[in-house]
Amino acid sequence: MFDLKEFIKRNIVNGIKNGTFSKEYGNIMAVNYLAKGLLAEDDIASIESEVSAWELAKVEEAVKVIMDTEEVIDEIEADNPEVNQEEITEEPEATE
Repeated sequence: MFDLKEFIKRNIVNGIKNGTFSKEYGNIMAVNYLAKGLLAEDDIASIESEVSAWELAKVEEAVKVIMDTEEVIDEIEADNPEVNQEEITEEPEATE
């Protein structure tokens, strides 16, 4: 049997996750469905919890990528002591 409540919740969460609409717009949609009696406050809390967990996972993944990148940079610098960070960031001189 079709469950309208779950359909609404799933689509709000997926719409936020895939960028179809912002978290703020998803919240407004959820409140509108609450006002119409199609969602309960517990449903809105469930949506918020799922979106928050997804956001936290994205942040944790970004931190992992940054840490891995810093580790690679440290290894490169350790293997190439003659390479200076300033040399890497300086623009090459123009040749004519």
